Amino acid sequence: MELRYTADVEIDAPRERVVAVSVSTATENVRQFDPRVQSVQVNDVPDGEVGQVATITALVGKRRVTMTSTTLESDLPDLIVERYTGPGPDHVTRTHFTELPGGRTRVSIELTIQVPWWNPLLRIALRIATPQGIRDSLGGLKTYLEAPTPAPDERSDGAS
Repeated sequence: MELRYTADVEIDAPRERVVAVSVSTATENVRQFDPRVQSVQVNDVPDGEVGQVATITALVGKRRVTMTSTTLESDLPDLIVERYTGPGPDHVTRTHFTELPGGRTRVSIELTIQVPWWNPLLRIALRIATPQGIRDSLGGLKTYLEAPTPAPDERSDGAS
């Protein structure tokens, strides 16, 4: 059985920057949206291109979990489609990036989750938790991209 969800957010940042941050597999970038992430390993395919496979390891509670993200379709800067597999149900995310007036960007997510027919409790749990999870992810992206960039002398990059 499939469960489908959609959500969107408008971000006060140019589409090029929103896309670059959204498709980056750099571990530090991914941690901005999910601090549980410990590492991200990718194949030789560049970020945002069809065929890229990223293996993401995270600490969830006291358990170490691994998830794989595969880019299935890419028509950037407009669209990227990714499949996620791992310990939970498989899902496909279609992310649309729409350029808006004034240098703003709309990010729209269509999430399709494959739930085994024999697991109605999982279906119920996902119906409760998934909409908020998507809103939280989009909210985190918006917060990160709209945060003021510190001046060079305010950055804590360890340079002296």
